[in-house]
Amino acid sequence: MTGDRARFITAVVLVAAGVAAAVGPFTFDVGTQRWLGFGAGVATVLALMFGFAARGRGVAQRLLDLPTALVGAWLMVVTRAIESTGAGSSIHAVKWLNLSAGAALLGAGLVGLLLHESKLERSLRVAQAERWPITARRSRDPEAEFDAQAVDGPQTLNERYADAVSRAAR
Repeated sequence: MTGDRARFITAVVLVAAGVAAAVGPFTFDVGTQRWLGFGAGVATVLALMFGFAARGRGVAQRLLDLPTALVGAWLMVVTRAIESTGAGSSIHAVKWLNLSAGAALLGAGLVGLLLHESKLERSLRVAQAERWPITARRSRDPEAEFDAQAVDGPQTLNERYADAVSRAAR
């Protein structure tokens, strides 16, 4: 799997886990909040382990992965360690710890999505700026004459390449 796909998948998982952990305390009871937070932490750590194996994620994404993995692991431990019933229990602690960890995961996921989109935009601009070989047009119609210095020749090829890159990225 390429680094771009891994970056996108992990960012989407982080956003989903962050939303689940942040919205859960205001929607569900304490027991469900704890399990929802635990699931969000597990999903975060597993997604980052999956993404760590992929190459080409970039230095910025790798630097973002470590604190995000720590937040996911912290969320797993905290949701299982804090008692919600009995002596010394704190219902509000579970609520606010889930909310804070969910907000951190959501922020990390959104930053990951921004990094992914900026890299995709940069590669698309480079592809549009370069002159691509004329062999693609010649392979479709070998008998056609094509002037490489024509104004619309390279531009047409650049537009077709940009269209092909955008379709492949979907």
